[in-house]
Amino acid sequence: MKAILEIEMGNDSFGNCATERLFEMRNVVEKLMDNANRIMVADVGDFTTAQDANGNTVAKLKIVADNEITEHEKLEYIHSTLQDVANTIEWAKLKEESRDATTTSAPLNLFKSLDEDMVNTSMSMIEDIREKHFDEGGELIITQGDKKLKEMLEGK
Repeated sequence: MKAILEIEMGNDSFGNCATERLFEMRNVVEKLMDNANRIMVADVGDFTTAQDANGNTVAKLKIVADNEITEHEKLEYIHSTLQDVANTIEWAKLKEESRDATTTSAPLNLFKSLDEDMVNTSMSMIEDIREKHFDEGGELIITQGDKKLKEMLEGK
């Protein structure tokens, strides 16, 4: 089994510099562990949450089986991997263009080793996953079952 710890650090309580973020992160982790200890989060399926200094629920700790991964985690992983492919392709294009513009020597030909069908398939997969599972803001769409879990985690 393993513990999955997630902390959302994008709000005011995490401050504007590394020191403030680390301070608040430490406080949140301590609260999370206090909560886990108090309610005995120790077995597969157990979970707890913690709040930041402003009272926002920003952290969760969940115990899962070693091979357990949620559908959302799978989609996030696949999407981020495919997004990395897209970013690499864009980087290579920019490198080629900037090299072509600044030098008269032969281009790098970064795409020579890339299979065009693989690139197109990857780009299609990114768009398909994005359309089916992410909203316009890039956030993962939560299913009805996930909404109930999220409400439970947030204590609603």
